[in-house]
Amino acid sequence: MFAAITAAALQPQVMVQGYLTNAAGTPYTTAQAVQFKVYQGGIAATAGTGTVYYEETATITPSASGVFNHPLGSGTPSTAFLVVAGGATIPNSLSTTTFDTSSAVFLEISVGGTILLPRVQMLSVPYASLATTAENLKPTTSVTVVNITASSGTFTATGNTQYSIATASGISVGAGGVTAAFFKGDLYGNVNGSAGSVAANSITAGTFGSAVLLPAGNLIGGVASTNTANVFPLVQTMQGGVVGSSGSFMNGVTAGSGTFTATGNTQYSIATASGISVGAGGVTAAFFDGTHYGDASGMTGISTILRQYTSNTTAASNRNDTAIPNDDTIPSVGEGTQFASITVTPVKAASMMFLIATAHGAYSGGAACNRAFVCVFNGVTNLGCGATQLTSFPGAATAYIMVSSGGTAARTYTARFGCESADGFQLNGISTGRLLGGAMTSGLYLWELGG
Repeated sequence: MFAAITAAALQPQVMVQGYLTNAAGTPYTTAQAVQFKVYQGGIAATAGTGTVYYEETATITPSASGVFNHPLGSGTPSTAFLVVAGGATIPNSLSTTTFDTSSAVFLEISVGGTILLPRVQMLSVPYASLATTAENLKPTTSVTVVNITASSGTFTATGNTQYSIATASGISVGAGGVTAAFFKGDLYGNVNGSAGSVAANSITAGTFGSAVLLPAGNLIGGVASTNTANVFPLVQTMQGGVVGSSGSFMNGVTAGSGTFTATGNTQYSIATASGISVGAGGVTAAFFDGTHYGDASGMTGISTILRQYTSNTTAASNRNDTAIPNDDTIPSVGEGTQFASITVTPVKAASMMFLIATAHGAYSGGAACNRAFVCVFNGVTNLGCGATQLTSFPGAATAYIMVSSGGTAARTYTARFGCESADGFQLNGISTGRLLGGAMTSGLYLWELGG
């Protein structure tokens, strides 16, 4: 019996040769069902001992003298996987693992269900097997390695159509530097040293990134225009000026028509030290950041802008004998006495009108005026009232009103005050007259907001 392992790139096979006879010594010459098993460990004289590392079935037909030749590995595997030592699962196929001779390797053959003993021990023979690893290192294949070190001399790599050396994470070079016919791609980090003479057309036009600094000195000797009547050094251009298509040098840029678009700055597209002045066209933006000046009359979406303010106050001391009844009816414009009025035209139809009406005073008359009221009207419509408890000492009845402007038509708001009875209410004073020399005033105040 002879064994030979073929190249690892092909299905490994071992040639098995034998002489098959019956118990009487008569050779078999007809087709026979044979099972082959390769064991690691066990005893030659005892069937089934050791661990099965490969098994297959095949049909062989011996010669007239009973001799047969069978390539082990060409038969039909009995199962796809085998469980070996330590519970590991391996494919049921021949490999170098199958013939690991660290322990005895036996080939067990059974014919027609009868195991032939003793089993055949498979030994190594004096020739070299072709290693799978060596097969993968053919010049026409690729191989992945962790490190390649050229200890001295020159490291040369060839064969790749695009690049001689291709890496996914870059190439690190020590103090020796890199010499190449050209460099292609982005440069990162500090680029130091001198470029010497740079040939014409060897630098592609591009854009300097933000915060790029050029060292001081006579760096650029070109011009920014091919128009001989308007020639400007590039350094002057880089210091803030702009060269137009006609070659004119401009400190300011005007977009006469169409749309002016500025991009490229991470924070702002256009940044100036003295502001931006815009004519009748106005400015449209997703948001406005910073302090707002002027009346903001053209701005929308801002609810706290003060559109206008006005007031009507009086320091006069007047007695009122017209009551505002203390009952569950809405006071009308004919009750109480008017003491202030404001005629206003709203700036915005969607704005809000905030009104405050305050009446200072005390009751005057024989009977006590325990409660005093102040109400605000738009025409004959009562917008709201306020009240206070009165004595012979001054108090203040105040009403706070917030209503929608409802349009831009002019309207008149009025404020009226009165006691709960017709006894009398002395505005800005007490029964004997005015107090505080006119410093105590009553009035109606209006703020137009938002819109």
